[in-house]
Amino acid sequence: EGTTQARQRLLHGRVAKALRRGRPQGAMAARIARHYELAGEEQEAAVFYVQAAEHGRGLYANEQAIAHYRSGLALGHPEVGRLHEAIGDLLTSIGDYSGSVQNYEAALAYAANSSIAGLEHKLGGVYDRWGRWDRAESHFAAGLQAAGGRQAPILADWSLSLYRRGQRDRAQQLIQEALA
Repeated sequence: EGTTQARQRLLHGRVAKALRRGRPQGAMAARIARHYELAGEEQEAAVFYVQAAEHGRGLYANEQAIAHYRSGLALGHPEVGRLHEAIGDLLTSIGDYSGSVQNYEAALAYAANSSIAGLEHKLGGVYDRWGRWDRAESHFAAGLQAAGGRQAPILADWSLSLYRRGQRDRAQQLIQEALA
């Protein structure tokens, strides 16, 4: 408590570097990130928060993983689109469809052309789960348009959505396209 803020930052930086030397695994990444953050080294902290998030995601610690991804974003991690997509995936898995849509749409804002189809596909899936079928259909269509050669998974999910709503003829048509 008696040390200056500059000294505290220096000490937190040293702790983070010492913890890194031990080949940090998963859970240690969050501690390292926190020490880098307190040291004012935001870029390093962001990288380690994302490592902690990926470790938590692998353990199905979804809430914790979401918090770590958000910390990484807040501290300026350069892969903004990828992190928003990861948060969207986790929010979908816990049933927060509104949050997942927001994050997938944010990911779309940063997406390269090669990722647009996958994000539109995911948005279609979320809206389908949510029961907003018109929106699901528009995202499946947008994903299909952006897909180029990888159309079968989108067609299959769109077909299943239509089948669940009783539109069997259209569902059959799309599944045949997917099989082709």
